[in-house]
Amino acid sequence: RCTSYGVGYDDMLKKPETVMTNAKALGARYVRVAWIPHEGKFSRETARKAAEDFNTFGKYLRENGLQFCYHNHGYEFQPDGEG
Repeated sequence: RCTSYGVGYDDMLKKPETVMTNAKALGARYVRVAWIPHEGKFSRETARKAAEDFNTFGKYLRENGLQFCYHNHGYEFQPDGEG
């Protein structure tokens, strides 16, 4: 039984119903994204857009009995002027 289902950011953004259906078919409780698309340095604007998208993903999945989570790969968040 699959407990956590890893998907691409783009799939979660453009095909949330398919992601949800696949997660449930696998018996997963969690749907996770491991990469936030960006070019060059990870910016505050990219972080804000990702947070907005993550809230949308989380709401949709929660309404369908699943939980969204983020597990980063490939880079770390960097300090910004405000922290």
